[in-house]
Amino acid sequence: MPVRPSAPADNSACRTVLAALSVISLETGYVGFALGADWLRLVSVLVFCLLGIGSAPWQLNAKLDAYERLTLTFVTSVAVLTLVPLGMIGLHIWYPTAAFLLVAGGCLPLHLLCLVRQIQEARASDATGWPTRYLPIAQSRALAQRVLVDGLPATAPASVGAAMCLISAMFHRHITPDFFGFLPHIGVTWYVGLVLLLFGLTLGGRREHSLSVPVFLTVLVLTLTPALTYDGPRSQSAAKHVDFVLQIQSLHDLGSTLPVYSAWAGFFAATAWLCSISGITDPMSLATAWPALLALFRVVALRNLFGQILPRTEQCWVAVTLAVLADSIGADYFSPQSVGFVLGVAAVSVALARNKNVPRVSMLLVAGVTLAVTHQLSPYIVGGVLAVLVVFRRLRPWWLPALVLGPAVVWAALHWTVVKGFVSFGAFGQVGNFRPPQTVAVGGLQRLPVVDQTILALVIAILVVGSLALVTFIRSRRDVGAWALACCSGAGVLLVALNPYGQEGIFRAALFGLPWLAVLASPVFFAGRELRSRLGLFLTAGVLLAAFLVSSFGLDAVNVIRPGDLAAVRLFQQLGGPRPPQPYYLLLLTPGDQPTTPTTQGGTFTMFGSGRDLAPSPDVQVLTRRLLRHAGEPTSQAELFALYSPAGANYGQAYALQSRAQSAELRDSFLASPFWSVKYEADGSYLFKFQAGRYLRLGQ
Repeated sequence: MPVRPSAPADNSACRTVLAALSVISLETGYVGFALGADWLRLVSVLVFCLLGIGSAPWQLNAKLDAYERLTLTFVTSVAVLTLVPLGMIGLHIWYPTAAFLLVAGGCLPLHLLCLVRQIQEARASDATGWPTRYLPIAQSRALAQRVLVDGLPATAPASVGAAMCLISAMFHRHITPDFFGFLPHIGVTWYVGLVLLLFGLTLGGRREHSLSVPVFLTVLVLTLTPALTYDGPRSQSAAKHVDFVLQIQSLHDLGSTLPVYSAWAGFFAATAWLCSISGITDPMSLATAWPALLALFRVVALRNLFGQILPRTEQCWVAVTLAVLADSIGADYFSPQSVGFVLGVAAVSVALARNKNVPRVSMLLVAGVTLAVTHQLSPYIVGGVLAVLVVFRRLRPWWLPALVLGPAVVWAALHWTVVKGFVSFGAFGQVGNFRPPQTVAVGGLQRLPVVDQTILALVIAILVVGSLALVTFIRSRRDVGAWALACCSGAGVLLVALNPYGQEGIFRAALFGLPWLAVLASPVFFAGRELRSRLGLFLTAGVLLAAFLVSSFGLDAVNVIRPGDLAAVRLFQQLGGPRPPQPYYLLLLTPGDQPTTPTTQGGTFTMFGSGRDLAPSPDVQVLTRRLLRHAGEPTSQAELFALYSPAGANYGQAYALQSRAQSAELRDSFLASPFWSVKYEADGSYLFKFQAGRYLRLGQ
């Protein structure tokens, strides 16, 4: 585990770009607000919140390299965006615009001062600033031209490939996903572009930009393509999280009937504040683009982490490539855990920083506090990794892990009544902790092959990186650093052994373990001749990319939120208002996740799954009687609804719970029923309403 030398002085380009972007975005945001140009306000405020707020405290520190600066920017932005709205909620005040103006007022002078200093330094230098002396991104024109030209063998094919992929995605909008999602429909142009990106990843030179551009573009294509081709996020749970954001915006608090969400509301408060000040009226659009937005920060955090461990720039970017292509776990959707992972990686990279100008202690504490109020499990995995590094003497001082674990333990103790139901001492050390969530197939049905194919693809990707890591570990088995990296990759597994975290802990353990496996695997590609190494990297990246496509998009027919389902659920929620005078019940006619959400405290919406809460039946009369009995309401006053979801029908078919024919038969029985009427229908989604009067007249 080599120690990287102290970071060189910043070449000023990153500082100048961040300062210029921050000042310009703040000005254009004001113009967009004044002129009513919503799109201009949205883009400008997002840029300022994600870059301008976080980079401001570090603009006067010229001793940070680009990735250290960007990592600190991300940690600071997330912390401010999380803790400020949580403070407003805790104080029972909600003035998002006023809070934003106060924060922006503190950031703007720092950016202006940075720009003034940069211009003064450029004028005092003999070299001419480029592109202009008033915005000297580079100190000379020759330097700028050399940077642009030297990386062409890698950046040119990658840029052309990314353009082909994204243009192809633009021409294939509004795809209704079946199994394997957009992959059968996107066209050959997209795949040709993907091959060019693969060449760019392999042909990267020795300069930073020629290595980084192909990786950034590949990640952007893989996350932005589904955002462009689908009409909703690629996770049904995103709808629940969007509803939490809307609750905070309207009620200025998160009063969910599931108190665990209210206790760890950091992510929802942050996005509610962000949507309020940027003018995003429906956070579902933000949720759709979220994986692409977060992916850029994920690459930066990984690069900074690997830069603290690996001695060569080429090795760092190979490790980033392996880490992102092997990660098809899908934890990057609009959720607290997505931020928890990237923030955790950034926190570890800050802790390992060898540059004395990086404020390790203060920023690790800031990251720890932010993680503590955002996600239940992530801070413990991060703290576990830091503890492993301390044990192997890769990290000093010994108490640094407490800066992350301490806030998490204190926050959990303050909300013990909420979390104690999730802690089972009887589960300690059980083999079942490592099993992913399972479904039990109905007799006569078999799972679709795509289910096993997606799991197999994920396992293959992890095994490929793990096998390469094992090669390095065997070669370096006498090196304490190699043992430290190997143990870091398994830190999450130990936590899963203690608690399965709702059978999702194994995925979190794999997610946090992949970066360390990638670090161990990267030296394999630099052990032989260059041609052989590049060919090996090309083949490995190709296998990982193919596995990523299968594992990530194979079950999009189940995972992607359909506009019809979302509109039907929202109509059900709106019919009686947030707190209707009598209970409203929704029966889900198909299994699997649908865009539903827990009600607010005091609300009287209840949702039932026909396979979970009620015994399933294809007979509409039997189901209706069971629903009435389960609701316990007088028939004449019962407000009953039923939802048929095509995505749920696909789920039942995929996991052998209900064939598509059986789902269609149940839907048709509701369509033909005299006491159920269609309240809403679009794109195969149906919202049925129970007609109590007809039911009583028919003597049911």
